[in-house]
Amino acid sequence: MPGLSRVDPETPLRRILHLADLHCGAPLRPGALAAVVRLVEERRPDLVVLAGDLTAGGRAWEYRQARELVQALETVSPVLAVPGGRDLRFGAALVRTDPERAFRRWFPEETVFHDDELAVVGAASFGAWTRRRGRLARRALRRLEQRFAALGESSRLCRIAVLHHPLVQVPSLAPLPLARRARAALEVLRRVGVELVLGGHLHHSWAGTVPLSEPLRRGRRARGDGEGAEREPRELHVLHAGSAISRLGRPPESGSNSCLFVEISDASLSVERLVHGPDERRFLGERAWRHECRDAATVVAPVAVGGGGNAYHRCPEPEASRPRGSAPLQPEGQS
Repeated sequence: MPGLSRVDPETPLRRILHLADLHCGAPLRPGALAAVVRLVEERRPDLVVLAGDLTAGGRAWEYRQARELVQALETVSPVLAVPGGRDLRFGAALVRTDPERAFRRWFPEETVFHDDELAVVGAASFGAWTRRRGRLARRALRRLEQRFAALGESSRLCRIAVLHHPLVQVPSLAPLPLARRARAALEVLRRVGVELVLGGHLHHSWAGTVPLSEPLRRGRRARGDGEGAEREPRELHVLHAGSAISRLGRPPESGSNSCLFVEISDASLSVERLVHGPDERRFLGERAWRHECRDAATVVAPVAVGGGGNAYHRCPEPEASRPRGSAPLQPEGQS
């Protein structure tokens, strides 16, 4: 990604395994659970991200199964998990005043991972009665912004947000109900300099970009910028992982399980889609994409690696970030 320097800019700086929609408690694909553990042991990513819906219905025994999986993964790599709508137990006590209570009981860890070069912050994107559509509460957005602000403004930090529900339309699934306050969330992500969003919910793998026209006031600066300098306009990368182990899927991924393996370097963002092979009892690389970066402030066209078609869909620019009088960008293709 722009701004992260290495002697060899093509060498991956960080590797993230992006999983979503485990749905522990629902019927799982035979062998998929063990295949996830095997994948982490083989790839040994710097971070495993679980982007929501760890359980099928927020029940204690489902959380217990999800927790056992996380503990197995943590023996190899750090894990960052955020809740999804299914992790909320409807009808439970205090569900309207504290919808995250059950999730925090089983996953009390802070949804923050950071080191000298990577800052990943998760946020809950549901409310008491918004399991399906999702909702970004004002409190959740404030907390997200505060957590990124607390990590400082180092120009070396690659900032990544993890949210379960979608913030932008996916052309192959449109019209798609977006999370409430999605536009406000995109504005917060712009202000704090987030470059990549990892999500779930769709049961469908997707990669796209969202133009952010306003100069960023905070976040990683382009190389050569002075202290306090504003960033040039750039794009926000958005990734949604498919269903990792459950039988729930959405066409064209019905009947299969998938996840994403993300490699971040100074020169590119590489995304590999991994699909579970029941006969092989492991996740196999099906298609890989790379989004090239010409320099610290300029992103050029995506490049398909080992697969046909564009990896990325260029989304229309959100009205909240689009200057008055400008026309929205038109889609150039879809994943």
